[in-house]
Amino acid sequence: MSVFIMPIDIAGLDKAEVLLALWKHAKPLKDENIKLTIDQCRESLKNKSYFDNYFQRTIKCSLADKDVLKQRLYNEYNGKGRAEEAIESIRKPS
Repeated sequence: MSVFIMPIDIAGLDKAEVLLALWKHAKPLKDENIKLTIDQCRESLKNKSYFDNYFQRTIKCSLADKDVLKQRLYNEYNGKGRAEEAIESIRKPS
């Protein structure tokens, strides 16, 4: 039995900021002192939109859709609700 999970609305958010937030909220695959920057994320997004393992962290998300993020696999690897926490961390208060 498959459970439908509502994707996260990311309309209007900068994709590089989304990628960086997901990376910051993901569990490291090993001890590392990687400092990922917004510019590195922007550069990566020029070449691809799906991120499996990204700078030693499991992302497993596509940023091809401009309005939604399908977070099921991200949360399976990083913990329940972690993708939602990542996106909330970059939302501007209304």
